[in-house]
Amino acid sequence: MNFRLSSGTDKNKVFIVRRSELEGRLDPFFYRTDLREIDTLVRGKAERFLGDFALTMDGGATPLKAGGDEYYADESVGIPLLRVQNITEEGINFDNLVFINQQTHENYLSRSRVFGGDLLVTITGRIASSAVAPEGFEGNINQHSVVIRTRNKRISDYLAVFLNSKIGQKLAIKRTTGGTRPALDYKALIKIPVIEGLPVVEIMRKAYLAKKEKEEQAKKLLDGIDDYLLGELGIELPEVEEGTLESRIFTRRLSEVSGGRLDADYYAKYYKRLESKVLSAEFSAKPLKEVTILIANGSTPASADYSDGPTSYSIIKAGSYEGDFVVLSKTGYTKTKREKTVEKDDIFILSAAHQAGYVGRSLMYLENEPEKDTAFVGELICIRTNREICDPVYLYSLLNTWVYKELLNREKTGQTSHIYPSDIKYIHLPLPPIEKQTRIASHIAQIRNQAKRLREQAKADLEQAKQEVETMILEW
Repeated sequence: MNFRLSSGTDKNKVFIVRRSELEGRLDPFFYRTDLREIDTLVRGKAERFLGDFALTMDGGATPLKAGGDEYYADESVGIPLLRVQNITEEGINFDNLVFINQQTHENYLSRSRVFGGDLLVTITGRIASSAVAPEGFEGNINQHSVVIRTRNKRISDYLAVFLNSKIGQKLAIKRTTGGTRPALDYKALIKIPVIEGLPVVEIMRKAYLAKKEKEEQAKKLLDGIDDYLLGELGIELPEVEEGTLESRIFTRRLSEVSGGRLDADYYAKYYKRLESKVLSAEFSAKPLKEVTILIANGSTPASADYSDGPTSYSIIKAGSYEGDFVVLSKTGYTKTKREKTVEKDDIFILSAAHQAGYVGRSLMYLENEPEKDTAFVGELICIRTNREICDPVYLYSLLNTWVYKELLNREKTGQTSHIYPSDIKYIHLPLPPIEKQTRIASHIAQIRNQAKRLREQAKADLEQAKQEVETMILEW
C-alpha cells in the first residue's frame, strides 16, 4: 500500500523517505526535498567528487591569542592567517588580516600552509565559500576552513566557481551536520559531486570584474562629496606635515587650556590648522549646539530586556547600518519602551568603540520614517537639527567629511575611548543660508543616488551571471 501526502503539503517541510533511500543519516534536513532533487540531478551528471581533485586537503587552527608573540606577528614580518571573512566568492579579501610568525607557519601550522593556486573552502559560517590563492601568495588558515591542493590553478578556479554557484552551495549545505552551528566535516566535503567541463570560469571572472568596476565608480562618486562640499564652503585644507619635528613641538598659552583638556595631542598644530580653515570659510560658523535641538546619547538596555523576536519597541544599534544609512530591518528589539526615541533625519555618531580610531568616525543617517517608539543604544550620539536654520542632509554630509571626522575623533577621552554630547556641542560649522544648504544637500543626494544605482546594477549583473551558471549546471 502506497502512502501519499496531500497535494497542498509543503514538500520541504513534510516528506516521505523510503527505508531503501537512507544514506546513513537519520536527520530530516539531509533528506529535504529541494536539496535531494538537486543532489540527485547533479550526481546523475557527475562522474567525480570533490575529493577526486585533491592531492592533499588539510584544515588549520587558531593559535591562542594569549600566546602573543609566541604565535603572532605584525604585518611587516608576519604571514597572513586567513579567516572565514577573508575567503569570499570574489577571491581573498585582504582587509582585516591577522598575521602569524614564521615559526608558527612552518611548525605548528605546517600542514595548512597556503600557496598560490590552492583552493580554500570554508567549512563553518558561510558554508563552502571558496576562493583560490593568487599566484605568489603564501599564508595559512584557521580551523574554520580547509586548503585543497589540486594539480593546477585552472582546476582550483573551476572548483571554486562550481562550489560558489547556487547549486554548489545547496550540495554543500545538504551535507552539513550540527544544530546551532552547522559545519562540513572532511568526509562530507570530499563527497560533494562535481560536474566537469562547464564554461563557467570566464563567465564569473567577467562578472566579478564588471562588479568591481561599477563599485569603484560608485566609490569615486562618493569620495568626491568631500571635495564638492568643502569647495562650496570655500574651505581650503592645509597640507599635512606628518612626522616633522615642527609638527610635534608647539606651545600653547595657559588661557587656551585653562578649564579644558591638558593632553598634548588635543592641541596639536594639525587640529589647530583644521579649525582655522573651518573658521575662515566663506560663511560664518556656528557651534553645533546652536544649529540642533538634540545632542544626546541613547540608553543601552540590560541583556535581559532585549527580545529575541520583534516587539513594538525597536532599537537602533551600532551595527544597524548599510553604507551611510540606518537600516531599520537591522534594528534590535526590547521588551519595554525606552525613554529616548528617534525621528526621521536624525544623525547618529558612534561615541564608543574598542579601538580609538573608530570613535566619531562612524556616522549614519536615518532617511526613512521609523516605527513609533524606536530608540537607540548608549554607544550612539543622536543629533537632531533645527530645520529652520540647518538642513539635516547638509549637516550630516558636513559631519561625514574627513575633516569633521578628524575633529570629532579628537574629542575622545578615557582609556576606553568615548566622546560625549558635551564634548562635541562646541565644534563649529560653516552655516550658509538655508537655501544654499538645501541646494548642496540636493546635489549630494543626486550623487548618492547615482552611486546607489551603480551598486544595484553591479549586484543585478552578478546575479544574472550566477543564474546563467546555474542554468548551465542544470541543463548540461
